[in-house]
Amino acid sequence: MTHSPHTPLPLSTRLAEVRAAAPDVFAELPLPLQPSLASPCWRRNETSRLRCLPAFFVAGALQSGTADLWRRLKAHSLIPSRHDALSHWWTNHPRSRAGNFETYTSRFSGDATLAALDAAPDSLLGDASPASFTFMFAESLRLHYRYLDAFDACYRECKANPPQRGAPSACANRKKGSDGGYRADHCYGRATAATSPLSFNLPAFATTLLPALRVVGMYSAFLPEWQAYFAPERLLVLPSSEHFARPMRSTRLVWRWLGLREASQQEEADARRVKEGDELEQTVRRHGEAPAHHSRAVRAFYAPFNRDLAEALDDRRFYRGNWGAPS
Repeated sequence: MTHSPHTPLPLSTRLAEVRAAAPDVFAELPLPLQPSLASPCWRRNETSRLRCLPAFFVAGALQSGTADLWRRLKAHSLIPSRHDALSHWWTNHPRSRAGNFETYTSRFSGDATLAALDAAPDSLLGDASPASFTFMFAESLRLHYRYLDAFDACYRECKANPPQRGAPSACANRKKGSDGGYRADHCYGRATAATSPLSFNLPAFATTLLPALRVVGMYSAFLPEWQAYFAPERLLVLPSSEHFARPMRSTRLVWRWLGLREASQQEEADARRVKEGDELEQTVRRHGEAPAHHSRAVRAFYAPFNRDLAEALDDRRFYRGNWGAPS
């Protein structure tokens, strides 16, 4: 599927993709949202319990500052924090604690959370699960859980019906796996056929653990997927380096962007007291700077991705440390 990176896909296209990739979500649409609440909440009928979803997502990559930003944001009394904001809905298989759509919504619909919304209807629920913007393994995406289901079913079929000696079988002639099962290579094809693929433009080498770890910094490869579903005014992209340099500035910016009232002095003080969570800086302090030749290699590798990101956002701040910036 091709589309302009700055033009969201038509609603009909998005609904078709949801129907194929997430039938548990599609079955609930359209949601009869409560107009009296700023957060997206609804009831299935007049007597059913109120259920809610997050009004905003703090999405990022590993060690990009999402946890630090979330801890500061929730100092504002209009951002309730009595719910599980780190359930990894987008990046985990439904058998994780995020669960299916029913389980996920229940995490935003506990008694304490609903009481907070009742007391302050303009409150905004948030999801700040780490690594929601970029991922290391495509099959761990929420939209790829059908891949995992199909692969699991195929693999269990092989284990339940092991090949008989001399008999033709798709599971035959596979090396014994460490778990006692058979490595059924044909299951990958069956799983792929059941998947609604995303069009991440990632290099082909990102298939093993260490190279795949590099994917978390290829922001420009993931941005078009978000731009396809969110209009520009609904996406706020912040450089993590600026957040860690001036955390309260970015915190206030997000509060304003969400349309919240100005924070009180106490809320500002609570946000300022949050212990800095720059894991990358902590690693440097503990182990020292990376060798110069490694740093040069990393800069060269990410330069084209940083250039594409800066151009896509029309923002030179994303030439990280001038990596990829035009001379």
